[in-house]
Amino acid sequence: MKWEFLLEKALIHISNTPLKTDDWSLGGGTVLMFYYKHRLSKDIDIFVNDIQLLAYTSPKISSPIEKSILSYIDGALFTKIILKEGDIDFICGGNLTNFPNRKMNFKGQDIFLQHPTEIIAKKVHYRGDTFTVRDIYDLSVVMQNEKDSIIANKEIFAPKMEVINKRLDKTLKEKTILKDDKIISYDDKQLPINLKEHIYNVKKLAKELNPKINIEKSKTDRGYGE
Repeated sequence: MKWEFLLEKALIHISNTPLKTDDWSLGGGTVLMFYYKHRLSKDIDIFVNDIQLLAYTSPKISSPIEKSILSYIDGALFTKIILKEGDIDFICGGNLTNFPNRKMNFKGQDIFLQHPTEIIAKKVHYRGDTFTVRDIYDLSVVMQNEKDSIIANKEIFAPKMEVINKRLDKTLKEKTILKDDKIISYDDKQLPINLKEHIYNVKKLAKELNPKINIEKSKTDRGYGE
């Protein structure tokens, strides 16, 4: 699978830097895929604890994977390495929750995976106003499996729920998105999902976290909540 290739390349790249195993952790949709196998994800999101260490992730000086690199972007808080097979993102950002990372062995090397609630907290906190269909689906799946953990971290999620709710309303109005709501499954097949159902699942959680939110259904969405 492409995520395996990209993760292997990321680890080779990291081996050429001062980063130690506990200086970074793996997060994003690919780690949620590890936990739930709900959809296919290939890009690699690596979160670096120290901004000074982030500078070492840039391939501008040298990298053992430089022959595979098509291009890269150095930002103030991130480094994006673009390969033919997908992207490897190094992002400066500590944990928002208190959930410990989980250890996974990948081809003989130990790496740390972020907790599902931590991953979704980052998605909500940093890009709630630009949530994609995949983000909505991810949040709905994590909510079904880790709702108690999300509620326990209400102070992180609640302030962002109004923004999330507005984004969900906008998605509901984008009929082309609702019609093209297929996501690739873990076994690399098209996975038709009921996007409206997942949107309303998230809306109900948003209401529970922030009671001031209005999640009243439109006339065209009868059946929701019944």
